[in-house]
Amino acid sequence: MPLNPFLAFNRPGGQFRPDAGSRTVRVQYNSNAVGPDYFRVMRIPILQGRAFADSDRIGAPRVVILNENMARRLFGNTNPVGHILRFPNNRDATVVGIARNCKYVTLGEENALALYEPHAQQNYAAFAHFFVRTRAAPETMVRKVDETLAGLDAAAAVETRSMTEIFERALLPSRLGAAILGSMALFGLLLASIGLYGVLLFAIQQRTREIGIRVALGATPGNVLAMVVGQSLRLVAAGVVIGLVVAAAAVRPLSMFLVPEVRPADPLNFVAVACVLALVAALATVAPTARALRVDPAVALRHE
Repeated sequence: MPLNPFLAFNRPGGQFRPDAGSRTVRVQYNSNAVGPDYFRVMRIPILQGRAFADSDRIGAPRVVILNENMARRLFGNTNPVGHILRFPNNRDATVVGIARNCKYVTLGEENALALYEPHAQQNYAAFAHFFVRTRAAPETMVRKVDETLAGLDAAAAVETRSMTEIFERALLPSRLGAAILGSMALFGLLLASIGLYGVLLFAIQQRTREIGIRVALGATPGNVLAMVVGQSLRLVAAGVVIGLVVAAAAVRPLSMFLVPEVRPADPLNFVAVACVLALVAALATVAPTARALRVDPAVALRHE
């Protein structure tokens, strides 16, 4: 079943020997035994060769289908369709098709290797998954599917779920990680705002006498405002530059928890974050600026 996290603990591996060369290739891959209509139902295109047929069963020559990554790893630039692949247990199988790459365990995986075998050629008993594509809402078909399968074998344990539910479970780690990182980011933004407010307020208190002298010598409120805002901008600019450098280095390992469509290194993300920090800095500067503009020169000159 696709997007099944338990497959991550059951990925076979070993040395394969393609007949296209004398070398052996050691790989770890996703293995799946599927029926003839699997690729059609899941809408996974067969790029070369063919899908499995009803004739691919026990007693017939063993066949396999590789995904693009697996084919490239084993055969390089050679078209593998029609070639023989020797498995680690010394059994041979003919490559009959190349399937497009897709997701197998998680949505964030990249360059995953996969090998498909016909379910009808497996000589061991195992649980099976059935995929049903419907024009109606999937939720309305759950009960009908349960009743149909129960009618085939009343003792069978049947569990029917929609792909929407499976996708939601697959996205759960990403959502949980996003919630945790988002909470930490908001907490950090709050601390940064409080810190900036405190630093500016302390700086203005230390410069009360200086501000009073400037006002007494003719400094306008605009001059005082420019002085306070300039000091705030210097602090914010230094913090933003340092933060963006650290974020650019830290975002790559964190991207493994995200779905492929989310691009954490997108420059627009960094621009948006810088704008948010600038807005927060502007709000944190309001109170210290208002206090600086209310400084009375007579009181400031007596300030110790």
